[in-house]
Amino acid sequence: MTDDSGPSASGGCDMTTDRRITGRHQDDVSGSLMLLFSLAVFVPLMIVVRVCAGHWFHPGAMFAAYWMIGTAVPSAVYDRESTYRALIYIAVGVAAFSLGSLVVTFTRSPLPNLAGAVPRPRSNTRQRILLWTMAAGTISGIVASILSIRAQNVSIGNYSSLDELLIVPHQVAVGRYDNLLTSGASNGQRAVSALLSITYCAALCAPFLALMRIRFRRAWMLAPLASLVIYGFTTTARAGMVSGVFLWFSGYVAMRILRDGRPPRITARGVACTAGAILAVTALFAFIAFLRIGAFDANSASIVRSRVAVYALGYQPAFSEWLERRALADERPLGLGSASVAGVSVVTGQSRRDFRPYEEFVVVDEQGSTTNIYTIFRGVLIDFGRSGGVLVLFLFGVSAGAAYRAAMRHRSATAAMILACCYNIILWSSTMSIIHYSNVLAAAIAGVLILNAALGSRPTNWARTSAGVGHVQVGQSAVVPRAPTTSGRVPS
Repeated sequence: MTDDSGPSASGGCDMTTDRRITGRHQDDVSGSLMLLFSLAVFVPLMIVVRVCAGHWFHPGAMFAAYWMIGTAVPSAVYDRESTYRALIYIAVGVAAFSLGSLVVTFTRSPLPNLAGAVPRPRSNTRQRILLWTMAAGTISGIVASILSIRAQNVSIGNYSSLDELLIVPHQVAVGRYDNLLTSGASNGQRAVSALLSITYCAALCAPFLALMRIRFRRAWMLAPLASLVIYGFTTTARAGMVSGVFLWFSGYVAMRILRDGRPPRITARGVACTAGAILAVTALFAFIAFLRIGAFDANSASIVRSRVAVYALGYQPAFSEWLERRALADERPLGLGSASVAGVSVVTGQSRRDFRPYEEFVVVDEQGSTTNIYTIFRGVLIDFGRSGGVLVLFLFGVSAGAAYRAAMRHRSATAAMILACCYNIILWSSTMSIIHYSNVLAAAIAGVLILNAALGSRPTNWARTSAGVGHVQVGQSAVVPRAPTTSGRVPS
């Protein structure tokens, strides 16, 4: 150790400074190599999958692009905490998923001009199912907010004052975590989870209202998200709000594929809208973090900045550290899905709490910041091991690719909803397997049933001609084949 009281007569301070500069230079070189390694592995992988898939919204291409960004940015920020072993395993997992998704979608369709019938609501009664789902989801989100704050002996009237607004959310957050860690989930918290499941289902189904002719359609489509924002403000639980946004976006992309028979085009306006939505969600996320702390000052701003960075990017160093510990630890029995999918523990007979990372925190930077976010690959490794995990990711890719193909070529409502669920899993893959939560899994299953009841599993009519395939304009309620031109093409 070096005495910091002052420089020594022998120049020890200068030697210490030289060592620090040399160490920092070595760390910078190591960090640069980690970033270059990440780019060298994931950029070619992303390009190859994108070329084979044909579109960025293909599940394989989306997963590859997601993890190209999701490894490059953390490698630049948390360079010394990331490991090559973690990056290699993530790359193998991404390649396995992408290959599986391409297996069923790489071949071309025998009818390249295929434009099948757009599934429409079967009747006024059945199309109201989606509206009832939106109403139920919006109300359940608000009721969940009320139950959450009442469980902490807080009145709704406390939120009417600006001074109380800075104190009450902090009290609710502290009480909620204390109850969860000391006594587990209470009956009230289970009720809140069930209510949020209805709201999640509504957020997933909301974009499919674009297939209907109703008044105030956009308001209905955004209502479930609004209720989740209210839930986030009152309870400081940000994951629910982010879940709603991811579910809504996933449902929107799947709806466009179902409606148009192709993935949505990436335009400058679409990119701008997506960037604006990301900035808005980030701002709400940071504001709720301030509410959780209970103060708006310079010290709180520094804490929020650090926590948001760890929440958004700390998964890679956390997974790297966990992977190193796992290599040194004794092998445990495989979870066989208990760590990744809700309800599987009932079949395997294992305790679900043993696979939750709530209390497994690791340090991810020199400031001592900790996180318990380990990516989806942690659960896959716990459940199936290294080789088995790669196989499971390949099969998951096959399922996602099959849903993508069926939604686009056969206009299957069931496939569209399954595809939306796959997109949601991809968006959450840097955090964990989102279907480990029972309310999210229940929302996905309910979404499939609701969409089938409203639209049917697939259209009953196909509009084909000898020279081409009929086309249905959005908003038409019937399938009307169009006469081919002399060139054999269907007029637009």
